[in-house]
Amino acid sequence: LNVCWVITSAALTLQPSTQTIQNLAQAISEVKQQSKVPVLFPAKVPVNDVNDKYFASAMVHPDGNGYYISIDKTADCNGAKYCSIGEISAQMGDRPQIYAAMNGPDLTVPVALKNGHKAYFTPSHAEADYWPAQIEFRQQNVLYRVSWRVADTKHEKPILIALTNS
Repeated sequence: LNVCWVITSAALTLQPSTQTIQNLAQAISEVKQQSKVPVLFPAKVPVNDVNDKYFASAMVHPDGNGYYISIDKTADCNGAKYCSIGEISAQMGDRPQIYAAMNGPDLTVPVALKNGHKAYFTPSHAEADYWPAQIEFRQQNVLYRVSWRVADTKHEKPILIALTNS
């Protein structure tokens, strides 16, 4: 994933992942060693302050056909919902999920990524639980999901597209 554009919104900027996420290289290395799925990770991630520091935790499915890398506020979070701010995941053979609001209309909408990939954006929403904004796209029979908690919900779509494109 390469940077195509940077978005700034209400003090939110995209910063280099390797400078912002403390143990990212180690987490990606562990995933690459165990996963049968190509590992993708954004070059840049959203931060509110350039001094923000996050932590990575990773898990590979036992069969090697998928993984997730959680980006957390604390080193011992390990992807728990209350302290995780984002997640990059992949699963071989999966398809994007189209989410619908309780009153019927689809929440998920198609979006285009810079490389011509068709993707699907779902805004953050609360339905029995809170779900952060996410983008899903398929590449070589693998479903990739980029999910991030964005405080500025009116800008989460361009922020998630920029994150996914980076």
